[in-house]
Amino acid sequence: MLECRGKGCLVLVCLAIILRSNEHYGKVLAMGIVHRVRDCPRDEKEWQKASDRLNCTSGDSSTMNKYHCLPADNLTTLLEFCYTRTRTQVVEGQCMVFIERKHIVNNYDCSMFKEGCPNIWYFMDQMYRFPACFEIDPLLHCYKAEATCQPTTWNVSVLSDSSQSTFVNKTSTNLTTADRNNREIDPLPILLPLIGILGIAVIIAILAWKNKWRRKRFFGRKETGRPDGNDEELRAFEMRPIEISQPERDDEESRLLGLEVNEISQPERDDEESRLLGLEVNEISQPERDDEESRLLGLEVNEDIDRLGIDYLIHNLPSDHRTFPMIAEKLKIPQEILYWSLKNREKFVRSMKVGNIRVFNGRAMVIGCARAGKTTLVKKIKGDKDLTTTSTSGIEIHSHTFKLNSDESTIIVSTDEEKEKGCLCLAPGMLEILEENTQETSFGVNVNVVPDQSNVISPREENHIVDKASSLPSSIESTLNSNNDEVVDDTDPAVNESDQLINNLTAAAYVSAGTDRSNATLEHNIDLNDCVPSVNRDNLKMLTLLDFAGHSAYYACHHIFFSPRAFFILVVDMTKDLSTVATEACRKEGLIYSNWTYADYIKYWLGSIHTYSSKVAPVILAFSHSEDNGADPEKALQYFRQICKCLPQNLLDHLDKRRIFSFQKQSEKNVEDFKECLAATVKSQSHWGERVPISWTKHEAVLKKLKESNNVVSFSDLLRYVSETNDRKRNKEEDLLNALIFFNDTGVILFRSEIKDIIILNVQWFVDAFKHIIFDEIHMEVMEDMRDFAEFQELNEHGLLSSKVLIVLWQNSNFYQHKNSLVNHMKHLDMLAELSKELWYVPCMNKQKYPWEILNNCNVSSRLCFLFEFLPFVIYHRLVVTCINKLGMTPWKISERMCIYHKVTVLSYKDHRVLIAICDNKERPHRNFPYSIEIQINVTKPREIDTRLTSKLKEDIFERLSVLTQGILSSEFYSYVGYRCRLETFGKNVESHIITEEEMSASEYDCLKCSHPHIVHVGSIRRFWKKDEAQTHLTVGSRTSSSHPFAATEEMTNLNRVSRLMLGPCTEQLRDLLRLYIPPASFPAVIQRKRSQLKRLTEPQRKLILPNSGVYSGNYDDMDISLLYILLRNVCGIQAHNKGWGNTPDSADISVSANIERLRLARNRCSHTTEGMSNVDFNQVWSEIRAAVVDLDKVLGIGNKYQEAVDFILNDTMDPVKDKHFRDQLLEQIKDINDIRKKFERIEGRTKKMMAN
Repeated sequence: MLECRGKGCLVLVCLAIILRSNEHYGKVLAMGIVHRVRDCPRDEKEWQKASDRLNCTSGDSSTMNKYHCLPADNLTTLLEFCYTRTRTQVVEGQCMVFIERKHIVNNYDCSMFKEGCPNIWYFMDQMYRFPACFEIDPLLHCYKAEATCQPTTWNVSVLSDSSQSTFVNKTSTNLTTADRNNREIDPLPILLPLIGILGIAVIIAILAWKNKWRRKRFFGRKETGRPDGNDEELRAFEMRPIEISQPERDDEESRLLGLEVNEISQPERDDEESRLLGLEVNEISQPERDDEESRLLGLEVNEDIDRLGIDYLIHNLPSDHRTFPMIAEKLKIPQEILYWSLKNREKFVRSMKVGNIRVFNGRAMVIGCARAGKTTLVKKIKGDKDLTTTSTSGIEIHSHTFKLNSDESTIIVSTDEEKEKGCLCLAPGMLEILEENTQETSFGVNVNVVPDQSNVISPREENHIVDKASSLPSSIESTLNSNNDEVVDDTDPAVNESDQLINNLTAAAYVSAGTDRSNATLEHNIDLNDCVPSVNRDNLKMLTLLDFAGHSAYYACHHIFFSPRAFFILVVDMTKDLSTVATEACRKEGLIYSNWTYADYIKYWLGSIHTYSSKVAPVILAFSHSEDNGADPEKALQYFRQICKCLPQNLLDHLDKRRIFSFQKQSEKNVEDFKECLAATVKSQSHWGERVPISWTKHEAVLKKLKESNNVVSFSDLLRYVSETNDRKRNKEEDLLNALIFFNDTGVILFRSEIKDIIILNVQWFVDAFKHIIFDEIHMEVMEDMRDFAEFQELNEHGLLSSKVLIVLWQNSNFYQHKNSLVNHMKHLDMLAELSKELWYVPCMNKQKYPWEILNNCNVSSRLCFLFEFLPFVIYHRLVVTCINKLGMTPWKISERMCIYHKVTVLSYKDHRVLIAICDNKERPHRNFPYSIEIQINVTKPREIDTRLTSKLKEDIFERLSVLTQGILSSEFYSYVGYRCRLETFGKNVESHIITEEEMSASEYDCLKCSHPHIVHVGSIRRFWKKDEAQTHLTVGSRTSSSHPFAATEEMTNLNRVSRLMLGPCTEQLRDLLRLYIPPASFPAVIQRKRSQLKRLTEPQRKLILPNSGVYSGNYDDMDISLLYILLRNVCGIQAHNKGWGNTPDSADISVSANIERLRLARNRCSHTTEGMSNVDFNQVWSEIRAAVVDLDKVLGIGNKYQEAVDFILNDTMDPVKDKHFRDQLLEQIKDINDIRKKFERIEGRTKKMMAN
């Protein structure tokens, strides 16, 4: 047996030698055989000959399997091959090279060539047009056309397409075509395999003869000279290698083994045979024993793992640590877990069974004005001695990682190894022990998710791409207690952990600009099967510090990175008087922040935190440049009080006098106290120590792996490959979506659920791409000598970005390769607007002053004002962009010049023009809401403004503002809508103030806010924005003379319109949703299984779906909204939203259950109201219903069916008789529910009394 294995080994060795001998002949790759050549063809004719020689595809009609001849990426040789993938279009200024070790092509920036660099776009199989891209110096590893590549005369061995080498003088002229193509058939590829096969045959014959001779001699002696019992001795000899072979065996043991084997041999054996046998055993038995023992041990371990599952870890592990990789692979766990103590492994197993770990990872952001000392402060925290810094001319985000010390009292700098661990890291102290859950699982098989997950998944077709992260129902059943009395829900949520998350995730190496597939492609062949979570033996508790650098022009995208999970360090130069203008922050005149004081900037930063992060996000004040007062705490407290006087009351909630520190550049004073404050602050946050699904650790490992070679990945790719790892795609989809949102909040990636299919893996890369667009004046000075300077000027002054300028700005990076992905992401984040396929508008770059005279010959409406506590500059930009991208508006042009300005934009819309402006109202009457976004409609005289259009525009803009601020916690400003007191053209120097809607209850308003009091005729101001009375078919008499509760007042019409919506499209949509989860044909069987969960049905409801005789046979058309809610909640297995069924969901939660809940609450609100609904309430309720309907439309996959119905009812006429009919229907439903509630409460009361007795 041993000899047979030895023969097998020899055969394998010979084959390896043969394969190795052919290594220089050609490599068989995905694209065929790659040949090394002396030179590449230099014209189309010779290129075609070479293509025919290799049997590559010819002709322009085919784009695949084309002939390529490229330098190797190390510039040492030239390679030719047939490229089986689609040929790539190469941008100007780039040559192409081939990376042998990865089997992909790559680009090479040839801008440093003295001549010959491609100056046009070309296809990769047309390289013969640019000979300079072939001419390389193999010794110096450079292109000869590069100025730094000095030619020398030397001899180098260049491999041709045979294994022979030819010496070539590198300073000689190019080879002739005959020399290049004169390739005779090389005999080596034929002779070497034949020689190898003959050699193997000879070796096998010799071994067979030797074996036969040895067996004959050996067994002949056994028959004549072996004592009785030697059979047992022989068996002992044959088994001994398995019994005594240990991995720890040293050389001495091997020697003794050889002696022992020799002693077991027969005494009559001659010395020569004993010597040969001893040598053979010593030479062969040791590795064979090891292999056999490892095989048997592996079989035993595999059987134990199959039997015990993850519980295998809580038993004694093999002492042979060489089995650990196999165990880790079998269990799909990090190998480091196997080195943990038994106690910690037990904790890990329990955590695996409940599927969650505790996460201790905080995030802080360092913000402040330019030159305030942010970078210096971070260096002091890190303990750097060199505090030299340079001013940042572009937006940059520098990430610094710290960890809490052993007693968690302060922070210390993390090691490089710890930085690589990620935000989710397995450690003994982070595993949550929940003893009550005993369901077995394993890492990568069925891991349960933490029960309070909110988002859910859609039961759509297998390869349907997700449109929104939260519009996805789940097939998972959930158990959540609820205070609601209509339904009982006793199911249990679970989610599968992602096992082998992505397999062989691949994409084309390089894609021509504007053609990137699915918005994002992976640049390399990546095998993600070996991705395992990070592990640390210490219980690392981490803090990531983001140093957010840049000037005011770059504030356009800082809000993207503000997260509710972060706290902030606001750095303020203590030497600055708060009332002086911060000239170094903005040097450009005429901008909204040109004359801002230091107090204004502090208010701006705190307002941004309050708006985009959290109303309670802690802010630590760091006062720099305190050398004059020696960093005296008393002086710092006095400066802090001055700041507080400049701030509105609600911003003071972010500050605390215990969180103020002053610093001197050359002193360590207060640094340690500051670090202790950072540790205490991060530990005080609500998410510190939160539980997340353990499967997310695997997701993070995959994202880190992808980030090594990719900046962007499409969500559809991730979703597809995640789905392939498990049957239960829905769970995978939900788990991945929730994880991506978590990683976005923690700063690992950039991902927005409302952006369909783009995941930015490298956040700084995305910022750098935008930074190249929003360059500053310093960059403009460099560009003045360029050909297209006028187009650069358009971008710098007007914010108009042309495709030509974008190519130049992104040409020396890989941004343009991902043009579609980047531009689409910036569009979705409202950072720019698409005016055409070749032109975009970047609002934050616009520096033009608005000339109000352009509207001199126009009729104008009153000004509709949306009031804000804090400067909504980003919201203003986003509103302008969304009006262009979503509402179909276009910039108005005068004399071929677009009317877009720094603080004003004029857009054309249906023969009207819409002026959108942002105003800074610092007058005393507006101190509570000092900022406003104002809308004014205008038309050219003598045309009149269509008030039906303006009223509709008000609703559309209101809705868009609501969408733009979804997730912004301080969005209650929409209760504050007002109008300017005078009907004047915007920008005209006429004093006016804002009157809120609440102040305009009467027909006239006495405006005392202006310096000269005047009377405002409310009707003349509001008429532009109110619905035309003719639209509602209501008469004046019906409004004034009727006192009936259903009289057609505006408030009652609002209420009845909502009632009509609930009983019509909303009810029908819920019916379709029930049909999606339970087809009517399956309903009788399902309802019988679930009837125990439907204890609170009313009698009519029970008779309908559970009749005494027969079964329900309808199509759900006879079910009202109340019954539909009960069935969707209890029977369909839809996972509850994060607040639980029956409770008001979070405003940011757009899961299926949350949207169903909103429709139920809107129904109840209509039924419980008898006095009508104000315009403000109506707009809010309608907006919420419409958003829920839009999300559920996407779940159903039916386009905009019910959204269109909602929009139709909003503008349709209302009949008072129909109004009453809808109200009566809702009231009847509520009456039935109230009756059953009272009955249940009586029964519950009796039950409690009986239990008490």
